Amino acid sequence: MLKQSVLCIAAAALAPGWVLISTSNGGLEPPNPGRQQTASAVFDIDGDGVNDFVIAERTQAPAVVWYQRHSGGWTRHVMEPEKLAIEAGATWVTRDRDFARFASHGLRWQHLALEAPSGD
Repeated sequence: MLKQSVLCIAAAALAPGWVLISTSNGGLEPPNPGRQQTASAVFDIDGDGVNDFVIAERTQAPAVVWYQRHSGGWTRHVMEPEKLAIEAGATWVTRDRDFARFASHGLRWQHLALEAPSGD
């Protein structure tokens, strides 16, 4: 059986090349037990100057998970704890130029916007 995993490939700042980070090799905690990750977005969600990423999955809870990048690796945060039928597509936006960042995902005939944590 094909084992599915979330992959993140990060460019190393001091050494040229790519580093494979995966849920299969223990580099990332899986977003949830589901097998249908339908949307992702890469952006600096917490405003620290480093890109993070958000994964959405439509068959299991939690529906939306944020992976926060820091010097020691990645920390997984649940943004939407319920199961939601999130379809393909995601983006991020700010509102009123206040730099409050949101992850936005499309649902069937609906729209879901999740506000980023303030870091407080």
